[in-house]
Amino acid sequence: MVPNMLCSVEAVDFKLYGPNEAQNGADGSTPVWLDEARDLRSAVLYANGRRPEFGPGGTRFGDRDPRDLRCFHVTACAGGRVIGYVRTLPLGNDSSDSVLDDLMGTEQLERSLDSLEITRDQCVECSRLMLDPEFRRSKLARQLVGAVWSIAMQMRANVILAGMGTCDYQDRFIERLGGQSLPHSNTIRAEAFNDDVRPMFAPVGAFSRGLADVVQEMSAHFFSLSENMELIAFPRERKNPLDAEPSTWFDQSRQRRVA
Repeated sequence: MVPNMLCSVEAVDFKLYGPNEAQNGADGSTPVWLDEARDLRSAVLYANGRRPEFGPGGTRFGDRDPRDLRCFHVTACAGGRVIGYVRTLPLGNDSSDSVLDDLMGTEQLERSLDSLEITRDQCVECSRLMLDPEFRRSKLARQLVGAVWSIAMQMRANVILAGMGTCDYQDRFIERLGGQSLPHSNTIRAEAFNDDVRPMFAPVGAFSRGLADVVQEMSAHFFSLSENMELIAFPRERKNPLDAEPSTWFDQSRQRRVA
């Protein structure tokens, strides 16, 4: 595969795994696919020494994050190896285990969600969006984000949350696809990641026009091949500004900022 080509679903093997598939086997072994995904995550985060905690001898080497056991995972494979990865964590009103809880503090995150008139159980969180460096010029990152959106839609979530790094401009990439800064938040220094992280959100019903076809592509791929996977269906009452048509919602958002 040529690294800068546009990746199609046919060219890359995208797979979706649920939380039950991330559990250790009877012999205590981690699933092979999760080990491979963690290897990619650790290597990308280590970045040739930029984040030493994720490298050999570091406390986070292998990126064995316990959140993995509660997430939906998407891997992208080509040439017999994992070249891309992202995970989606469903939030719940009775838990405070998201990445943004750790970064912002639970009380501050609650304040941000309150200002959007939403609750935790209306949200999913995207994290560990990773690409093999060879494929950063491809369409793969956009497809992984589209996969998160398709999962969120299948779960009937209202909002996608994420803490995006600013050093490599991940936040700007997400902004182009429909994300924006979480209310009542500022960039946060994350020493382990050697980065300033920007808390962000995106209404599930409002993404850029350029992402629409990708979301449709990834939805058709996963949910025609994985019809038997049990996803969490969030009950939702359409009573907040996020439920408006995307263009209307962004107009309302801009008016609030001007005011």
